[in-house]
Amino acid sequence: VEHLLDLMHHTREFAVTNFSQLKGKGTSWISDPFHYSFMLGYKFKFRVFFASTTWMGVCLFLLPGEHDDKLSWPIKCTASIQILNQVEDRNHIERNKSWEWNRTT
Repeated sequence: VEHLLDLMHHTREFAVTNFSQLKGKGTSWISDPFHYSFMLGYKFKFRVFFASTTWMGVCLFLLPGEHDDKLSWPIKCTASIQILNQVEDRNHIERNKSWEWNRTT
């Protein structure tokens, strides 16, 4: 499973290599390290949630960053999240989602 994000023209790949083991465990979260959308940009990270053998969620978190005082708020962005089946060349899923985030102090 790979997750791709285009946040402010930033692409991030997050590969889950042990998908079969994770989906069979029941409830569990995995996360990638945080990233910046561009140099001196917005700080974000992915988390993948497995709730059962048939359900998973992909979450995008905007985090407090060291450059927040210099950035424009609120921000509007669109993420394209693709879940790619690495075993077969089928059953891929793509969703586009738009958000508006406001900085909370």
